[in-house]
Amino acid sequence: MAVPSEPITPSPADGATDVSVDLLKLDWANSTDADVYRVRIATASPPAYEIPVSLTSSEAMLAPLAAYINLSPGTKYYWQVTAIGTSAEETPSQIWSFTTKHKRNAGAIIAMAAAMRRNR
Repeated sequence: MAVPSEPITPSPADGATDVSVDLLKLDWANSTDADVYRVRIATASPPAYEIPVSLTSSEAMLAPLAAYINLSPGTKYYWQVTAIGTSAEETPSQIWSFTTKHKRNAGAIIAMAAAMRRNR
């Protein structure tokens, strides 16, 4: 089997600042030959916390990231995506980072709660 290509093109972009913690969804360009993706995120590099879902593509992350992990305002986060092939071959992305906004958006919190109810 072929080894998956490296996940690229992160969103938010590497080094992004003032990222909203409320409706944030991680996105990347899907790899060739990948069946699933593992996403890790943390406030230290390399990121250790694995989001507890099996993603078949970046679009599979239907709920905002806040549904999986409590993000803090004004904090730098590191994240990494690992593409996993059919025979368990793994190709990790580079480690990317973003910094969240210092304040939460009340309207976005309401929208996030509604999105989480829809995704149950």
